[in-house]
Amino acid sequence: MHIPFVRQLLDKTELSCNQTPDKPSKFFIILMHSSGQELDYKSAFPSIFLNDWDYWFLDTSTPGSSFHLQKMLQIFTSKIGITHQREAVDNALCDLNILFDDCLFDFVSRLQINIIKLADDMFINQNASEFYQRQTSNYRRVQCLKTIFQQLNELQKHIISCYHENVSMKEDSLRKNCNSIYDLAKDTLCGKHFYGLVDSLHSRMRLSFTNFASFILKFIVDDYGLESLTKLSNKNDDYGKLLELIDYSSFSFDNETQTTPMMQRILTLNDHYGCIPQTPLFYLFRQRIKNLADEIKSRLADQQNEVQNGLEFDNFDPQAPAPALQPLPTTTTRNKVYGVKNEPDNTREQFCNQLIQSIANDKILSKIISASILQSYANDLIRILSTIIEKNFHDSQKQCQKTIDFVCRWLLLVDENEKESFNSSFNHHIWQLAHVYASIEYDENDLLSLYSACRIAEDIDPNQSFYQDLLAEENISRSKVRENLFQLMFLRLWTNLCHLCETNEDTKKWIQSYSLISKYYPSDKVLKRVKFVQMKVNIEFMSLVYLILLNVKTPQPIKLIQNLLKDTSLIQDGATDQHRNLEESSCLKLLPTIIQTIDQYFKENNANNGTLMMDIQQWILATLKVSKGSSYQEIISLLKFLNQPTCHLSLPMKQLLFDELIKILIGISQQKRLNVPQQQFIDAWDRVSFLSVMTECMGDETLENYQIPYHTSVINNTNQNHLLMDLLFFHLRRLVNNQQIQPSFINKILLSNLPRINDANRVAIADKVFKQLKDYFILLTTALLLCQPDLDIEDQQKINQIIGTVIDQYLIIPTSFVQLSKNLELFFSVIVMKKSWDFLLDLLRSKRIQDANAAWANVLHDLFTEKSVQQPKKHQNLYYQVQFTLSTDNTESIFPALHVPYDELNQLINECINNNDVAKRWIPLTDWITSKLNSDPPLVNATEIKVMLLLNIYYVYYCNARLNSLDNLLTIIEDKLQPCDEEQRVFRAFLQPEKHMIGYPNENNVKDNNYLNDLFKIDFKDDEQLPIRHTLVNLLVMILLGGKENTLWMFAFEPLKLEGTHGFASTATSPITRNGVHYDCGCVLSENGGLEQLHGGNEFSNLCHPILAKHAINPTADLAGISKDSIRARTCYFVCTRLLSTNIFLQLQMNQDDVCLLFNRCFELFAQHTRQLDRNPWIKPLYKTNIEKLEAEKEFRNKIFYPTNNKMADYKQIINNLQSQSEPQTRLLDYVAKMSIIIEVIHFKTELCNPESSQLPLTILRRLLDSFEFLKMIRYIYALSQFHVLIHRTFTRLIEQNEFHTITLKELYERASQLSNRLRQPNQQDKYYKIIEKGIEAVNTYHSFANGQIRPGACDITQHFEPISMDTPISYLVETDSYDEGDIIMRILSVLVNYHNNLLGLLGTEIERNGDTLGLGPLKDILKELLEREISILQIVHENMGTITLNQDDCQWIEKLSCASLENEKDYFLKLNTPLKFNFLYVQSNLVRTYLLYCHINYQHIKGKYQCYIQRKSQGTANAIEIDDDIDMDSLNRLTDEWNHLEQKSLGQLQNEFNFLQRIIDILKDASEDHSTESLSEFIRTTNYDDRFAEQFEQYEMKDFSLSQIKLVCRLYEQSINRYQHAFINVSQLLRVPLDKIHNDELDRMLKLSFIPSNDEIKKEEFQDRIEKITEFLSDVKNEERFIETEWTKSFSETCNILCIESPIVQFIPLEIKCENYVPLCLKFIEIRSQLQERMINIEEKTVKLWSARFDIPDTARSKENSFLIFRNKDDDFVDLNPNSRPPLDRQQSLVVDSQSPSTNPIDWWQLADLPSASAESMNPANVPPGTVYEETILYTPIFKLKVKSIPLPPSALFENTQTKAEQLKSNSSNARYTITFKDGKQLKYHTRPERFYAQLKKSFDEKKYEMNKICFIDPNQVLLDFTKVNDNDQLPIIESEYRVMEKDLLPM
Repeated sequence: MHIPFVRQLLDKTELSCNQTPDKPSKFFIILMHSSGQELDYKSAFPSIFLNDWDYWFLDTSTPGSSFHLQKMLQIFTSKIGITHQREAVDNALCDLNILFDDCLFDFVSRLQINIIKLADDMFINQNASEFYQRQTSNYRRVQCLKTIFQQLNELQKHIISCYHENVSMKEDSLRKNCNSIYDLAKDTLCGKHFYGLVDSLHSRMRLSFTNFASFILKFIVDDYGLESLTKLSNKNDDYGKLLELIDYSSFSFDNETQTTPMMQRILTLNDHYGCIPQTPLFYLFRQRIKNLADEIKSRLADQQNEVQNGLEFDNFDPQAPAPALQPLPTTTTRNKVYGVKNEPDNTREQFCNQLIQSIANDKILSKIISASILQSYANDLIRILSTIIEKNFHDSQKQCQKTIDFVCRWLLLVDENEKESFNSSFNHHIWQLAHVYASIEYDENDLLSLYSACRIAEDIDPNQSFYQDLLAEENISRSKVRENLFQLMFLRLWTNLCHLCETNEDTKKWIQSYSLISKYYPSDKVLKRVKFVQMKVNIEFMSLVYLILLNVKTPQPIKLIQNLLKDTSLIQDGATDQHRNLEESSCLKLLPTIIQTIDQYFKENNANNGTLMMDIQQWILATLKVSKGSSYQEIISLLKFLNQPTCHLSLPMKQLLFDELIKILIGISQQKRLNVPQQQFIDAWDRVSFLSVMTECMGDETLENYQIPYHTSVINNTNQNHLLMDLLFFHLRRLVNNQQIQPSFINKILLSNLPRINDANRVAIADKVFKQLKDYFILLTTALLLCQPDLDIEDQQKINQIIGTVIDQYLIIPTSFVQLSKNLELFFSVIVMKKSWDFLLDLLRSKRIQDANAAWANVLHDLFTEKSVQQPKKHQNLYYQVQFTLSTDNTESIFPALHVPYDELNQLINECINNNDVAKRWIPLTDWITSKLNSDPPLVNATEIKVMLLLNIYYVYYCNARLNSLDNLLTIIEDKLQPCDEEQRVFRAFLQPEKHMIGYPNENNVKDNNYLNDLFKIDFKDDEQLPIRHTLVNLLVMILLGGKENTLWMFAFEPLKLEGTHGFASTATSPITRNGVHYDCGCVLSENGGLEQLHGGNEFSNLCHPILAKHAINPTADLAGISKDSIRARTCYFVCTRLLSTNIFLQLQMNQDDVCLLFNRCFELFAQHTRQLDRNPWIKPLYKTNIEKLEAEKEFRNKIFYPTNNKMADYKQIINNLQSQSEPQTRLLDYVAKMSIIIEVIHFKTELCNPESSQLPLTILRRLLDSFEFLKMIRYIYALSQFHVLIHRTFTRLIEQNEFHTITLKELYERASQLSNRLRQPNQQDKYYKIIEKGIEAVNTYHSFANGQIRPGACDITQHFEPISMDTPISYLVETDSYDEGDIIMRILSVLVNYHNNLLGLLGTEIERNGDTLGLGPLKDILKELLEREISILQIVHENMGTITLNQDDCQWIEKLSCASLENEKDYFLKLNTPLKFNFLYVQSNLVRTYLLYCHINYQHIKGKYQCYIQRKSQGTANAIEIDDDIDMDSLNRLTDEWNHLEQKSLGQLQNEFNFLQRIIDILKDASEDHSTESLSEFIRTTNYDDRFAEQFEQYEMKDFSLSQIKLVCRLYEQSINRYQHAFINVSQLLRVPLDKIHNDELDRMLKLSFIPSNDEIKKEEFQDRIEKITEFLSDVKNEERFIETEWTKSFSETCNILCIESPIVQFIPLEIKCENYVPLCLKFIEIRSQLQERMINIEEKTVKLWSARFDIPDTARSKENSFLIFRNKDDDFVDLNPNSRPPLDRQQSLVVDSQSPSTNPIDWWQLADLPSASAESMNPANVPPGTVYEETILYTPIFKLKVKSIPLPPSALFENTQTKAEQLKSNSSNARYTITFKDGKQLKYHTRPERFYAQLKKSFDEKKYEMNKICFIDPNQVLLDFTKVNDNDQLPIIESEYRVMEKDLLPM
């Protein structure tokens, strides 16, 4: 083809077609085909013939119809592809169906499936079921997807259509495709690319399309979405509607930035609900509605806050009591964290109306919503809500679906009050959708109850179908159906119960049904319906029947129920259909009859009804709580019943019931429903107002002889008839004892008057009782006030006034004193019980009492100390001494043989010290010791003598600072008794403390000063602390008495030997180690008896490191300010804190004297048992196993503590008798001993550990009571699981690995918020923040609970962790590869969930072991079934239910129930020595059925380390892998020999294998694991990316290699492909010998030096010249190829000379290179030519003006900028938004601005560039100020010189017409633009009219000072321009676009 001729024809045609503006513009395309072989060694044609044309290399030889040329041309020529984005798929740039299979493999290989395994019967589509199995291979998953897509014919096509509409035809995508085509064409022209354009473009587009397909598929397969897909297969356009829920703009953003999870390699499958929604894309659908709803709720909340702000203060009561406790969870077990569901009806109506409007305004939702979608959505809402409660049933999918369908249909019904709104709605589906959502939001509890009612009705009578009957009535309302359903359920339960009573069948099924009713009880709103009011008695009675059937102590429960039905007339004559209807009544009115029947029944059966009576008390309270509108008369009737002798409830149960009734009365009073004056119940004394109610309930009974029961001395039998007054007194006394006494409180009682009594006839009686109550509580509170330790901080004047008033009015001493008055006895007994007898005597002598009434105080003090006996020393309180040192009376003594010897020793030492003869002073003592040791049999042994001596030294001399009188006694002891080293150290320390007590305080030892030093000072006087010292000394002495076989000896004297053993009384299960668990890790007893841990700290050595925890000693000492320089001082203080904590805890239960007495007697008994090792083998010096230690602790508890505790009253009586100094003191101490105790939960816990109780199966009860604080923490599972899911799923892959340890939670939140804004999800920010806020609260609450230890448990500490905030690094929160680093959220969550599961597991174990003795009855089998099931934690994330959770009210209720289980029926007053009997099994069974009816929780499927964002590397060219520039060439060369077989492979094989390796590298780039150590075959075999890899690996028969070499291997493949040229396919193998390395390197050096310039100063023409020389040389040698083959052993350069190849290149070829190197040599020149071509094209990109796409304006007015160039570079730094800034030089041509504007508007390329962020005016280059010139020139030399010579020709018609046309154009000439490239290479742009053109050229010539005879201008056609001559015919010159300045000598001749 003659290209210049074709060009001439097209130019003429173009001129005629596009000259006239009124005709449509045309453009022209030349398609030229050239074989690839020709391109490899020839230049196709000189580019000069394409001047002003845009030329592209387009490979159209690809087979098939996958490439659309028309679309590509549209992209190049205009914005058609941008403005018409919704074209048919068939017109797309390429057919993507062929890529879809690859997309499926890629998507499946990216999936990370870690979801909970659902039951197979939940799936209908087996392919979907197989897809979601973890063990399914990637290949099978792809096949499953294909099978499903085959059933959905349009889905694949729809995904492709969505891709074109939302991605490929978007402007950004089009521009990228243009750039790709341009780059590929350029690389092909440069010889760098050898694939077809279409294949390359496919490869480029593959990533984008694959990501988009994965983007769509991810949303589809989430939440088991494949199961629901097939339901839409026959519904028109449902795909399009639902897929619009996906925000495609998010993919556009993702595709651009690749910073969001969807664009990352690993895609984590989401299972939000733990079930299978039937609505495709249900999560997106629900979230879209929820976002609208959240906005509305926020607005309504703001409106309500504005209204309530003004009213809130008036209604606020800071002292209001807590809500009434619930013994049974009668509404639901849910714990809503984020809001209350019981909103007013008007708020709900507003919510619905606004939600309807919002949905209608949402174009996507309004388009999607249809009858089928509405039905499916409501169905899924119910399914999700019921997933957890379904576990309570048989978990039958069929029955579950039937129930869900019914509840869904019920939800879509319309209530009577809604019909008007429904009928007036413009879209009924939207109206129903809004109301369905509102029902879930506001009536969730009722929905749960409704669902349970359906399942219960099914279970009771499965043969009857009631669903259709309930919905059969036309236009039935929702409320009516609900009412009918609950009526049906209760009626079936009642009928079934009556049937059971007749047939005596198994009641298990009925019990199971009712247990669910008690768990999900209908709300009060439902039960207030008329039909339920009529059935109220039956419903409440069934609740009682449920408790009777569960009570294992009830003989033949069915028979008892029959009697109750008969006696209460609830069923008459055995007819099951005749019920007694007590309208608006309660079953509680039948309570007397019920109690009487039960009592009679148990008497007839000789059984104990105690536990059933407890159940009845529970039933009474539950009945009251369920009917929240309990009336005042109901409470009065119950109070009257309590006062009757026929009420056979135990006194503790009566008290519990009474306390709860008082709470209900308080609630009624606050609701202004009680006929009493309105008041606030701030403190205990306010409740005395209920005295009026008590008198009302007591009827006509007289209270003349009534006395409040505060002491046994005042009680009489008549009190039993006035139980209500006793209960009121006990109620007030408990409240007062549990509160801190303030002077204002006492003053309030002093000033109080009788409350209003409604019955005037009862005023006198009430006044008498009120006076007794007032007197008692004044005395009690005043005594308690005086016992408080912080009394000095109170108002002293007010306290003194109160004391004076109380003494003057209530504590008067009669003139004729016989005995203490009742008031004095009460007042003093409270002080003695609370503190001690010594405290009372000191109080009477104190300044406070002396100032109040000195005479009164002195009289009483003298009265109590009137005996004329020697008063014991103050520090010799008998409570603080060992028993055998008290007297010679050995009654109840542990060491009876030591009483008399100790008394003798005491007297003997006293005689010795009074002997003034120092030399003979101790002779009597030595004689006594000798006689005792030598007696036969020995009366006492040496150890006993040493112990007695030590105690005497301490009690008599050390405590009284008389050690100086014991000089030389130490010598006597060492000589006569020969103490061991340990004993000698003790004697020296107590006889000479200044010398031998380590760290004993002195003026020069400030560093070691600590609490123990101060405590053991001889002059220490603190009465509060001295008992601690006495106890320590007694313990030390008993250790010496017990000997070395006791483990306490090791603790005292050889503690380092404890390392590696199990420490006695340690809570740890591991042995003591210095680097692990210590004996004491800082645990102390809390006020409630639990173990609390202290803080972590620094490292120490010695004892504090291996035995005592180093991390606990340091902070404990720091808090006390102990010097850091003294380890001993810090360790001593740490030990003291342990002692003090235990002492303080015991002081909360008893006074200091009793605490010391308990300690001392336990120490003595332990020492005695140690001396009898043959009977106590459990006592050992060391315990090497945990089993030994536990057994020893059990024996200590059974043989030491409890026997001692049970005899405390006897021990106290002995001491009281000894220390009594007067008759009044004796009587008062006897009065104190008979005072009643108030039962607290500590008594219950103490008895629970009693040896008698240890035989019962009470493991669950013990665990629950020990776990209150932990079970309170379990409620944070909801917040923590939401927090974890948010960060690990929602916020996944928003962090790069390099910033993982630095980015904070706040920064991550802000990053996610920015992303949600870009994705147009602004509501998500508030949701994220609330979850984070609650998560932080949960973590920090757990931190406080666990004292900063990540593993809770008393001492089993593994790691300390810090509180968190928004500034916490995210690496600290999320899961990582390191188990012990970070991961705080999951570690806490796992601890809480495991505790929940372990508790249920323990329950299951107990049921298996002790099922028949646990007292669970028929509930045992129900529990076993329930414990076998599990729920997903994701269900908790969404519904916040299903966890064992106790709040503060629950814990208080359990404690009250525990105390009320006391069964000491015959003991109205419980004293210290009264044995307590609690019903532990009942309490345990009650707690199990109330709080433990749950399933296990599965949380493993949400575990997994945080997935960081992996920066996806740019793909580079389609056929080349990204090979590092720093490849080790030596390694490459060594590998070349191993891979020389590549030379034998065809090009197709090389390309296929190279593509295969490229796919492997793409995966390795994104892989988080290191596979470098694996071989290629191992990687393909063991990894789960694409099963086709294995097939291809075998098919290609590739050589195996290590993946660490993959880049080197790819480089070898690349080199082999590059060497494989079409031009040399048929060349003989004789000419293919590779060059040796030396010659190859030398040739490379010479060619690069000669052809490849090292700078940018080389001109384009020089590049062209070199290219032509190489091309000519290659053509010449190609023509002589046959001859060269014959000379294959000869020198190649010499052969060229023979062939007369006159090319300068020959001289660069070394002589050593032979003809056999022909092919490698030619390839090397082709490579050099390619590099030169690339450099030349880079220059042309800057200098060649490409053709325009606009043909609607004349050529002269056309801008020379190319539209594609701007379009291509749109996202570069090309557009400067600042109008004052200078446009970049590489994007702007040289410009000279003329003052006159052209008549035709130029093309506004800035507008075409479509940049909406800046105005066109500000960015238009035409707005550059006049005179601005930007220059850019490129130097080059012409290839040839063209001489033009004039030839005279006669004028022709064409010439005449042309002349005429020129004349016409002259007047219409317009400005033209042109560029001049000067000699120095610089370019300047000009703008001038044709008539001034020559003048402008001359001006430029003169400015440069060029010589006219040497320099000239030439045009683009290499024609010299003579601007010096004047045109005779005045013909205007034609201005070309570019001119160059050249030297005339260089022009060709």
